[in-house]
Amino acid sequence: MAKQPKAAKHQRTIRQNVRPGLLLLLLPLLGGVAVFVVFASGLYSKSLSAAGDKRLETQNWQQADKVLTDRQPNYDRKYGYYKVKVGQTLASIADYFSVDEKDLAALNPGLVVAGTTIKVPPVTRQLAPTAGPNGKLTALAGVTVTNDRGLLRINQQYSAQQVVTDIPELMAFLKQYDAIEQTGPLAYRINKSISIQGNIRVDITSTT
Repeated sequence: MAKQPKAAKHQRTIRQNVRPGLLLLLLPLLGGVAVFVVFASGLYSKSLSAAGDKRLETQNWQQADKVLTDRQPNYDRKYGYYKVKVGQTLASIADYFSVDEKDLAALNPGLVVAGTTIKVPPVTRQLAPTAGPNGKLTALAGVTVTNDRGLLRINQQYSAQQVVTDIPELMAFLKQYDAIEQTGPLAYRINKSISIQGNIRVDITSTT
C-alpha cells in the first residue's frame, strides 16, 4: 500500500481543524445577531413587562379574603346615641328620628329626662309628609339666630311648638344676612354656613 505524502496529510489535518474554528468564530456573531433581533423586535421589553405584571399579581387572594371575612365580627349598626334636650320626650324624639316609640322605650327603660343619653334604633319609617311651613319660624315663636363668626346658628327650644319650614321661608327669614338666594325656579344658593338646631324641621320637596 502506498503511503500518502506528508504534505497532503498535513493539509487534510488543517482543513479538519479549520471547520471547528470557523464554527467557534460564528457562534458569538450569531449570538450577537440574535440579541439584536430580540431587542429590535421588542420581545425583551414585552418579556420584562409580563414578568413584572406577574410579580404584581396576588396569588390565592380569594382564600385570604375569605379567612379575613370569617374572622370579622358583625358590625351591623344596632343603635346610635343621643343626648335628650330640655323639653323633649320619648314621643318627640321618636318622631324626630323617624323610629317607633315602643322600640325607643324598650331600649331605654326607666325615667328619661333632659341630659340623659339614650339609645336610638335605626330609622324604621319615612318622614311623614307635611302641608308646608306652619308659620312658627319667627322670633315671637322663640326662634333665635346667632352669628357665630360667620356661622349662622338657628335655634328653637324643644319646649316650644315644633317649627316646620322650607327653603323659601328660611331664605326670607335670613334675608338680612344674605344667607340664601334664589338662582332659578327651583334652585337656591347658600352663601353662608347655616346650623339648624333644636325643634326645627326643614322640608325640601320637589316644589321647594
